[in-house]
Amino acid sequence: MSELQKISLLLDKLCLEAFILMEQHIETKINLERCMCDGETYLAKSRYIMGQNSVSALQLPTEDSPEVDPLAVVHAHKDDSVYGQKLLELELKKKPSDPDDHYQNPLRWFGVLVPQDLQKAQAKYKQALSWCVQSVNVQTKLNETCTKIQELKNYKLKLTTKE
Repeated sequence: MSELQKISLLLDKLCLEAFILMEQHIETKINLERCMCDGETYLAKSRYIMGQNSVSALQLPTEDSPEVDPLAVVHAHKDDSVYGQKLLELELKKKPSDPDDHYQNPLRWFGVLVPQDLQKAQAKYKQALSWCVQSVNVQTKLNETCTKIQELKNYKLKLTTKE
């Protein structure tokens, strides 16, 4: 098998991989949109149950409020490949490990007894956050694959012009 045939075979495999990654990217975007719509619906139900002034931006912390530690943190890890793309990892904290942490459940901003729909909205938005991270990772892999395809095309073109 000649080098040109090997490159063509590798290009075919990379194109198939790119199509698979495109499909995964579309699926994650659809799932993200579905989670966001569900979260918005649950939030609207909560506003209806508790009243429009009970679930609004007035309950959110302001600049004067004490600092709040995040319950979700996104970490970027550099990939080991030649292209050095960064992959993201989502870390969701369950409970504070340190008693000095300023842990605050965001649901408590809206009262002690919140409707079940508000808790469902929170769960949907957490799930949407994980879909976001997964979508970015798939997109990063897709960009890396497209870069490899372009480099191989250029190399194949050089080989064909030499012959």
